[in-house]
Amino acid sequence: MWVFPGGHVDCGEGTARAAVRELQEETGLLSNESSLKFLCSYNAVLVSKKKGYLILFYSAPVTNSRTSVVALLKDVAVDEVSAACLVPAAFLPHLSPRKITGGEHQVVDGAFEGVEVRADGSVVGKTFDAMEIVGDGGEGDGGGGGLGMGHRFASAVFSNSLPS
Repeated sequence: MWVFPGGHVDCGEGTARAAVRELQEETGLLSNESSLKFLCSYNAVLVSKKKGYLILFYSAPVTNSRTSVVALLKDVAVDEVSAACLVPAAFLPHLSPRKITGGEHQVVDGAFEGVEVRADGSVVGKTFDAMEIVGDGGEGDGGGGGLGMGHRFASAVFSNSLPS
């Protein structure tokens, strides 16, 4: 399953600071707490584990100056991440959950540059097919790969916040 960078808030840490820290720890990407924009929250319930999570989503402009995707993502957390890619904003509507939009299943063409973490811990460039990111065709339950419902919801909110 694909997910956005994230994690828990440390004791005494604000949510925006945690977002910037987790972004850097998991991807090597840098951002400033003051430039974050709150997008939405999502209450995820894991019935099988008898747990719930309140997930806060932020948009964050990246301040890294590297020019290639592989150079940007070369510092992924190899102990937490098996692969990472950058998805252009124009692709986000394809991630909106069908449960929300009522849309039909669709096959999406395209590919995205990213990185993969090999068994030896090395990070190498990889191209990901768009349908690998869409995964379950928009159902949003994560059962067929792709993004889970909360991440799809945040993608839709972010996509709708962009200027036309």
